[in-house]
Amino acid sequence: MNSLAGSIPSRRSRRLAIGLASALAGMSLLALPFARTTLTASPTFLTISLALAASADGVTAYLFLSQARIGRSVPLMLLASGYFYSALAIVMHMLLFPGIFSPEGLLGAGAQSADWSWVWWHGGFPLFVIGYAIAHRRDLERVGDPRFSPPVVAVFAFVVVAIVASLGVLTLRGEHLLPAIVQRDRYDLLLSTGVGPLVMLSIVCALAALLRFTRLRTVTDLWLAVALFASLLDCSLTLFAGDRYSLGWYLARVESLFASTIVLLSFLGAIDRLLARLAILSRLDELTGLANRRAFAEDLASAIAMAARANQSVSLLMLDVDYFKAFNDTYGHQQGDEALRTVAACVAKSLTRRSDFAARYGGEEFAVVLPVTEIDGAVQVAERIRSTVVRREVEHAGSPLGVLTVSIGTATLEPAALRERGSAEKLVRLADAALYRAKEAGRNIVLTGEASGALLGARSTA
Repeated sequence: MNSLAGSIPSRRSRRLAIGLASALAGMSLLALPFARTTLTASPTFLTISLALAASADGVTAYLFLSQARIGRSVPLMLLASGYFYSALAIVMHMLLFPGIFSPEGLLGAGAQSADWSWVWWHGGFPLFVIGYAIAHRRDLERVGDPRFSPPVVAVFAFVVVAIVASLGVLTLRGEHLLPAIVQRDRYDLLLSTGVGPLVMLSIVCALAALLRFTRLRTVTDLWLAVALFASLLDCSLTLFAGDRYSLGWYLARVESLFASTIVLLSFLGAIDRLLARLAILSRLDELTGLANRRAFAEDLASAIAMAARANQSVSLLMLDVDYFKAFNDTYGHQQGDEALRTVAACVAKSLTRRSDFAARYGGEEFAVVLPVTEIDGAVQVAERIRSTVVRREVEHAGSPLGVLTVSIGTATLEPAALRERGSAEKLVRLADAALYRAKEAGRNIVLTGEASGALLGARSTA
């Protein structure tokens, strides 16, 4: 599945999922002996928990829809439909539940309406999960097809709305066709009529299908299994709670909220990690693995600002691969890319301090920022880089020396100059000018950015 939802869960994620499922099971088992203890009725608690659950399911449906369109995935579209169905079913449950918006429930709700809406909610969502698992097993990824167009999405949405609306009409107008599952706010009939066990059976079947067909290979599969397990505990506690507003009933509502939010939380965690990775990748040069031009500009400005406050100097090296066009013409661009990676590795190896910073400036040109470094130290680092590249002995038939070499220009700004406006541009200009003179002086040397242009490096004897 080519999407965020299809990422592979880490061992830590699997351990966390097992830990949360175990904690929920333990909490439910500890509460069983006291599940029928009657507590104070709190419609406000129910309203808040249901509103949060509906909101979480709605957002999750949108995220799955987005991933389905990106990955052209039928399974994810079914999951999006399932969460959309769940959100609508929760809203219906809220409207019909007595004591939330009216004493008897809205829309002419009867004595059984709220509880049958609970059945549709908990018993219907697992059917979408079963469809997801089967579609996943049959690999119904629409690779190569156009993305799901708005009309297709509208059809899915219309079908879900039609299903929920039909169930709502059946609940309100066809109540005489449905068996009584609640009597005087007690759930004994929900168990004895077999309706409650059927709801639990649908959840168990969904969990089994998920385990059988997906093997919990993706983040979505893993946390969807945890959500189904929480929903199963929710139904179990509801059946054993005895009546509304008992300890078991309240705990079931908590587990129901957990079931609605856990997949969304896993999505948000994945998005957070993705954004962090994108922030890193946005600063890297893809070819060499060094920082890119944008990151160089940002870090150079930061280094100059810090050095100015600390009354320290900053040095800059500008490197250029000698006769690189001839290298590409002789060996091809693929070997040219490999040569750039070799130079980048030499640069990175030659930097010994964590504060030193290397970047690909553009083409075959590199830059190295050396905070808190005087000119002598900068020349030493530059010479170390130059000699390291020579020692790699990369063949270069287009160079007079026969091997790959680099020319380097160095420049240093003292604290007073760093405080001037445009100090970063000045430092780059001085180092670049020194590099230009090094190229004119025969290449494979290090020159400083001072006006005298004194030769501080030596030609290699390679």
